[in-house]
Amino acid sequence: MSSQRLPAFLRTPLTDRDLQAPRALTGILVATLATLLICVPVWPGLMSYDSLLAYRQSIDGVEIADWPPMHDYLFYLSRRLTGGPGGLLAAQNFVLFFSASLIISMFARSRWQHLLGFALFVASCFYFPTLLGTLIVNWKDVPLASFGLLAIAFWLLAVRHSSRLMLTLVAVALTIALSVRLNSLPLLLPFLMLALLRPTGERRRDDRTIAAIVVVASIAIAYMSTMWRLPDLKRLPPLGHTFKGVQLWDLIGTSACAGTSLLPPAYSGQGALSVDELRAIYDPRHVDLTMLHRDGIKPLPTPADDSSAELAQAWRAAIRDHPICYLHHRQRVFEYQMGLADHVFLPTHAGIDANAYGISFRHPEAAAARINSVASGAEAWLRRPFWLYILAAIVTLLTVNGRKRSAPVAIALGLGAVLYAATFFFLAPAADARYIFPSNIFCALLLAIALASLELRRGAIAPMAA
Repeated sequence: MSSQRLPAFLRTPLTDRDLQAPRALTGILVATLATLLICVPVWPGLMSYDSLLAYRQSIDGVEIADWPPMHDYLFYLSRRLTGGPGGLLAAQNFVLFFSASLIISMFARSRWQHLLGFALFVASCFYFPTLLGTLIVNWKDVPLASFGLLAIAFWLLAVRHSSRLMLTLVAVALTIALSVRLNSLPLLLPFLMLALLRPTGERRRDDRTIAAIVVVASIAIAYMSTMWRLPDLKRLPPLGHTFKGVQLWDLIGTSACAGTSLLPPAYSGQGALSVDELRAIYDPRHVDLTMLHRDGIKPLPTPADDSSAELAQAWRAAIRDHPICYLHHRQRVFEYQMGLADHVFLPTHAGIDANAYGISFRHPEAAAARINSVASGAEAWLRRPFWLYILAAIVTLLTVNGRKRSAPVAIALGLGAVLYAATFFFLAPAADARYIFPSNIFCALLLAIALASLELRRGAIAPMAA
């Protein structure tokens, strides 16, 4: 479809006349306040296995790239600048809230509407425990969302000021976001399409070329960051068999539903599990829980040789021959992830794991209270994450139906949230609530923009014509 056949509000999504002046100083103030509210009780931040692995590699050097090394580099900067992981906790939260504030301010008619929209965004982070529970942990999902929003903020500034400098800064933020999680492309893809469609406010000949270079370079650098480490550019080992565990888990879940073992020959020899035993070990919440050795339950045997090829073949055969059971297993995982099951799984980490670096809570009682409030609040049905998607979908439909020029931004945020969550339907190794955190943040920002862009006309509330 040519661009001329697109609706007018999609052909020219934003111009400098549509965007309000960014309120940077106000953004710094409110972002600092929000960051303090998040970070102080749990300083220097909760640390899980993933967090401590990245922290160790920031000290000893990157040796594996199964977990993207960009998180290691962020921890390195945090250690050098603040002496520990707390600097990253504060930085990723500040970037998140400052970026959200800038974006909201460019759609708000007044300072009070900006503050109202930002207040809704912060309130969403506290109201939905799975958002707050992720923000207090040094997980890479938070910098993904933070630098993703920063890239969007830089693009809006590039549009407002027709600035190629801001378009270049999009590349920096985008590269970090993509490097932190390589599977983040579906989240940011609609925004990338929007930036390619309208890279700056003016229609200069080379702007789309620059935007295309920005996108391609960001994706390429993000991928290369998993192949060569900094600063010596040593070639890293090939990515481990991360998906192997997911395939094995899928086979166990599909077997439990199908009533027959679909595991490959490597798992069918001596000590092989029956269907009933596979059902006993199967846990749709996490692959690690399924593989966990438990008293009274026979564990899955471990093959002596590499079973990757057999697993991949058996996995494809299971999906082909038992698609309903495969989808049933994936649906159960997704229900836990979205908060649709009987309880919410892992709304936050439990604390700071034992470590050799002396990392501990500055305020242990306050941290325990925050962790307990997240864990208990997550069980309330009206505070579960699926509501964010429902509300965001409604707001997007209303925005598009009104044919407002801000509709492409709403579509990019909403579609990115859906695409990202959809990838975890098929690829997630667990139902951790943190996996959908970036898409939750996109939904919360969409709601905040909608509120901030309302204006009062002759006694009635109407959407801003942007």
